[in-house]
Amino acid sequence: MDSSISIYPLQNVQAGSTVSIRWTYSGTQISPFELGVTNTKTSADTILDNDVDLTKGSEPWMITVAGGSYKLFLRNLDNPASTYYSTVFTISTQNTQSPNTDQSEGNNISLLT
Repeated sequence: MDSSISIYPLQNVQAGSTVSIRWTYSGTQISPFELGVTNTKTSADTILDNDVDLTKGSEPWMITVAGGSYKLFLRNLDNPASTYYSTVFTISTQNTQSPNTDQSEGNNISLLT
């Protein structure tokens, strides 16, 4: 059995950026794991890696999912009940398809924090 897995929470992140997903693991990995994100509104899972080496402790992720609230997860593929979740984080997006076709305003994007 897997001794302990903790996923470090992401702070609010921007779609299109690359972040480092980090976790701690103690024990010996004997089962395959997958890494993914769950949309907390729709419960839809997006698999980021279907064969995670838990001993690495981190993995880069280029964020391609839509904006919203998500949780990271590491799931034991031999025992899906053994799924470890991060806390909820927010992915925000830029409005890149503005109906305004005036290119002079295309670079004036403000993010409110």
